Amino acid sequence: MDIKLIPATKNRNIKLQIEGLLTNCVSFQASVAFWTIDIKFFSHRALTYALKKENSFICADIQSPTNIDNIHEFYNQGVREIYLHQFRQPPTEYTLNTNLLHSKIYLFLMENDEAVILIGSHNLTKYAIEGQNLEASTIINCTTSDKIYKDTVEYLQDVKDQYCMKFDVEKVEIYKKLQSRNAEKTDEDFDLKKVVTLVGEDMENLEKEQIISFLSLSQSEYSKFRTTGGELYLHTFDLKTKKSNLYKCEVVQTGELDKDIEKLEIEFAQPRRFAFIGTKKLSLLKEQTKITKAILEVSKYFVSISISYKFGSFQIFEKPPGDKFSYWQSVPDSPYHQKASSDERKNLKIQIANTEEKPDLKPIELEKDYFNLYLS
Repeated sequence: MDIKLIPATKNRNIKLQIEGLLTNCVSFQASVAFWTIDIKFFSHRALTYALKKENSFICADIQSPTNIDNIHEFYNQGVREIYLHQFRQPPTEYTLNTNLLHSKIYLFLMENDEAVILIGSHNLTKYAIEGQNLEASTIINCTTSDKIYKDTVEYLQDVKDQYCMKFDVEKVEIYKKLQSRNAEKTDEDFDLKKVVTLVGEDMENLEKEQIISFLSLSQSEYSKFRTTGGELYLHTFDLKTKKSNLYKCEVVQTGELDKDIEKLEIEFAQPRRFAFIGTKKLSLLKEQTKITKAILEVSKYFVSISISYKFGSFQIFEKPPGDKFSYWQSVPDSPYHQKASSDERKNLKIQIANTEEKPDLKPIELEKDYFNLYLS
């Protein structure tokens, strides 16, 4: 076994040395903090072909400056054994660096049971490999029977299996969002539509109604609908038939009810169906009737809608907690927790990447609450 420090002080560029090992190895395994180089960085796409060899794989931290687009290029060239570290420390106002994978280990299995191991500070970046950075690593020439080889194989396998997720080409945009400090996704990321739910009777053919009005004492509830011409999804549940329907609607008129009741009685002269909203109870769509002075006196705002059409099929989900969903979620039992001492576990805060394209939505059950529902 032979051990050397690289690079030499006079020539810090180790690109050709790594390129030669990638070209001649039987397999290549690695773990790096940052991966920024593209497929053309090494001549003859040496890294691409090394990673396509049997038993090869690479792990990299998902955090910046890892370049997701460059990794995507390797995938498009047929490299499939790419893994991204899926944990981080929660950011705070005092924390700049949240990434946890710092290992820089390259394992080259050569012919005749020989191996070359590079352990040190070199990431897969241009500045590290070409020597602009002050880097130092140990390069070990050994055989597969040496303990250092077996320990390195075990370590890299553990990083891949316990700490990383396999690169999924369908989730490239999510990976990029995971690199941001807040990494929040909003309703728009899931194409969720806000749904207003009403219960009542005779809810099957509401498209025949010319106008339906919502009345409210709550300014916050009214403000959700105050844009005339905006679209609205109306979910209804018939108390008699136990059937649900979903209607696409348009907001045609909104306003604040002033004190001139006589004037308003003229505006609301046409009989219509209406419901009180924002009462923290299920809103009941009343039968068609004239909205009287007594009704108007207990309301402060109104929203009138027209129904465009009814959906043939749909699914309604309970509202996820909060208006935003983080791509990073706290996890109480990560590999970091499992390998920490009992004292360390008490204060250990770890987050795991959530790469689902939609939040964990639960379809509603008809006997349950109808508040704040979403259409997916």
